[in-house]
Amino acid sequence: MSWELFTRRVSPWISLALGVATVVVFRRGLWWAPLATVILLVAWLLASLFGRGLGREAAPAGAPETRGQRLLRTAIRSLVAGLYQNVLFFLVPVWFFSATWGALNLVVPGVLAAMAVFSCFELPYTAWIIERRAPRTVWSAVVLFACLVPAGPVVLSAAPLRLYVALAAFTAASAGVLVGVPGFLGRPARQGLLALAVGLGAAGLLYFAAPFLPPVPVQCVAGGLGTGVLERELEGAAERFPEGTERVYAWFAVAAPDRFDQPVRFVWSREGERVGRPFDTAVTGGRQAGYRTWSYAYRPWAGRWRVELQTDEGQLIGRREFEVLRGPARASGKKGAGEDGADGGRPEDGGDGGA
Repeated sequence: MSWELFTRRVSPWISLALGVATVVVFRRGLWWAPLATVILLVAWLLASLFGRGLGREAAPAGAPETRGQRLLRTAIRSLVAGLYQNVLFFLVPVWFFSATWGALNLVVPGVLAAMAVFSCFELPYTAWIIERRAPRTVWSAVVLFACLVPAGPVVLSAAPLRLYVALAAFTAASAGVLVGVPGFLGRPARQGLLALAVGLGAAGLLYFAAPFLPPVPVQCVAGGLGTGVLERELEGAAERFPEGTERVYAWFAVAAPDRFDQPVRFVWSREGERVGRPFDTAVTGGRQAGYRTWSYAYRPWAGRWRVELQTDEGQLIGRREFEVLRGPARASGKKGAGEDGADGGRPEDGGDGGA
């Protein structure tokens, strides 16, 4: 079997298996996000040099390729594909585990997963992405954005997640213009202004679109519904409750980076309509098992209920749904909550929480 035939038929599946094995076995934490950003930038630089010096952008029409050029192309192609693939297979679980199953914020992890799988097919990936300036620029900018969002809380001090999203969008879009767009009307200053304008536009767009993205790097590691919380653990776990149940608790364990405090809120709704006002609290990072927090509904009415844990800026962290079955008991429908570590409070105000 020739090398080209092996690369076309066998190598992609080996690469895919190794990528999945890397995710399962090594489980690189968020600390790897800054390093992944550096690796991506190296891959982007190599891809640009590859495209300009050895790829389709540089080759004259009909010009023969020497053996040395072919070997160099093959080596650089494999290296670049491997670097991108390594970064993408790191990013997929980071974004996936911050998303909520069945929610709109699964779109970005799905796109990254598709990109990771496609990067395993070296020949079409190189021909369609690496060797073409425009697709390479868009591809690299998207991956850079996905790297910078989790890298921000690791490197910088605590700030609203929405700000990290905007900064990542600005950096990725500006870099795309500076690296991927030829000299703008022959003047570097004008290209810089174009990069600034595109970066600001991307930052503004992603700032307002942040509620539809996963709250990377905040992750909901566990959650459930029950009739009580004892020593910060859920009791009476269920998804259906008889009408007249004294309290229905929504309990979540949320993981975040060290020294990272994230304001969160519980939002309750019944039959698609919000009930009461959101209960605001906060979670603290640094615990692998997650920071445990909860809220409760006091004697909820019969019907279909949903409780969402969101960041203070509306990004969805976790969601649970339950049903209150009709019965002879009468329900008040008030929602309860409270402050972290407290014993409760007025039923209409709010719940408990803790580490």
